[in-house]
Amino acid sequence: MLNINITLLIQIVNFLVLLYIMNKILYRPIRGIIRKRQETIDEFTRKIEELDRGVQEALEKFQAELREARKAGRQKLQAMKEEAFKEEKSLLEEAKKEAEKLVASIREKIKEEIGQAREQLRGQIRIFSLQLAEKILGRSVK
Repeated sequence: MLNINITLLIQIVNFLVLLYIMNKILYRPIRGIIRKRQETIDEFTRKIEELDRGVQEALEKFQAELREARKAGRQKLQAMKEEAFKEEKSLLEEAKKEAEKLVASIREKIKEEIGQAREQLRGQIRIFSLQLAEKILGRSVK
């Protein structure tokens, strides 16, 4: 049979005091750090999404301009076809090469910007990880 005496009450009070102290010293700061880290990650994710939307818009704009340039080229081709078919063909090939170079340079620039954004995130995640480890361990981590 279970006997309820003063030691049980002392154990309950001891447990509640320990729970309160652990919450103040350990759990709340860790939850705060995790919340701040998540906010930072969410902000970086939002910035990456904005950059990605900007890249998509620039790519769509470029493709529209490329379609317009091709349409104008075809119209010009029809107008000049009888006079200088060979010359027109060489001009279109040159324009295509320039367009491909432009597409390649824009894609390279986009890749560089994405890489830079990722590097920034990696650097900041490392800093936050070190800060979290230092808070948890209570000492410097290098």
